[in-house]
Amino acid sequence: MINLLSTIYKGMGALYSVSNLPDPTSYFYHQDLAIRKKYSKSPTSFGATLFLIGYSFDISDCYDSACYYYDSAIVCLDNDTSDFIFRQSLSRQTLIDYKLHHDATTAIHNLKALLPHCDFDIHDLEVNLGYIYKKERQYDSALVYLNRTFEALEQSTTSNTAARSETLSYLYEIYEALGDTVKMNEYAHLLAQYPHTQEIYAPTVTALNNLFNNYIQKKQAADALLEQQQMRQRTLWIVAIVALALLAVVLLLITLQKRHKKAEANLLEKHQQEREAFSQQLNEAHVALKKKKLEDLVMQVTYIYGKGEQPRKRIIEAFNKAYPEAYMKLKSTYPDLTEKECDLLVLNFFRFRIKEEAEILELSENTVEKYRSRLIKKVGKSPVSDLVD
Repeated sequence: MINLLSTIYKGMGALYSVSNLPDPTSYFYHQDLAIRKKYSKSPTSFGATLFLIGYSFDISDCYDSACYYYDSAIVCLDNDTSDFIFRQSLSRQTLIDYKLHHDATTAIHNLKALLPHCDFDIHDLEVNLGYIYKKERQYDSALVYLNRTFEALEQSTTSNTAARSETLSYLYEIYEALGDTVKMNEYAHLLAQYPHTQEIYAPTVTALNNLFNNYIQKKQAADALLEQQQMRQRTLWIVAIVALALLAVVLLLITLQKRHKKAEANLLEKHQQEREAFSQQLNEAHVALKKKKLEDLVMQVTYIYGKGEQPRKRIIEAFNKAYPEAYMKLKSTYPDLTEKECDLLVLNFFRFRIKEEAEILELSENTVEKYRSRLIKKVGKSPVSDLVD
């Protein structure tokens, strides 16, 4: 079940990533990351998901966010150069750093350091090297990597259209800068084999337009023939046909309206169910986060009490750090409370026993019992629990 849920989240992330939507992509990949943190101990799985989040921002030109997640993936994989995801993360991060800061020396050094560790991903690094050398106008070096990559891709049995198209584009731009029209025409011809999406679907669009035009022509011809036939009929038949036609149209409109209302009602019901389910997920996540926060605070307070070094001051400081507004709300809601009474309410919130509270507040147990009784009359049993969020 956990693997299925993780697969669904990753699939949704990939779907939005293709559409260049970084926020929903990041959301679904973060859901997958949360599941992996809870149920998986594999750094590789963490690193892969972090890389996918970074890549979703990368292709949307959100470079700061992309670098953050690439860096997280690198740290997660502990600088393991034998790992494919580590090499991809470092390669993409290096390319972004170059685009932002134009430090070619550092970028080339980092990419070349990865080359000995690459196997099937070596073409990605060589294309990146070719790109940097091209931008730096070091065309000879760029051609070494780009030509080698292109030849390897041409001999490869796997389909890697994007890599081939990108490599050809860089080669075309280099020879354009060098003024080599022969090579330019050669690579322009090769690039023509990789048309854009609109060009791919252009024949289909043309065919649909032709079908539509044929339909209009046939309909116009049929209408003209029907008009001629109707002109030859007697007036009574014309009135009867028109009446029947109007009746049919009315019935059709009524039927379509009912279907539309039914479909609209079903859609509204589905949206309401989705909103309720999403709201429930958010509430459950909020409750879990609040519970985890309280558990961590209780462990911290227990540790402070066990050490016995100024426990009162340190416990109140820990509480204020976890819930910075709760203590002030307590005082503003009950202005007649003394500082010791407020501190006692905080200790009650952590369920300390009377003996422990007396030790922390440096009071006798009888005094603490009196304080407790007086506070119940003033503020009730658990005002602090009502104020923390």
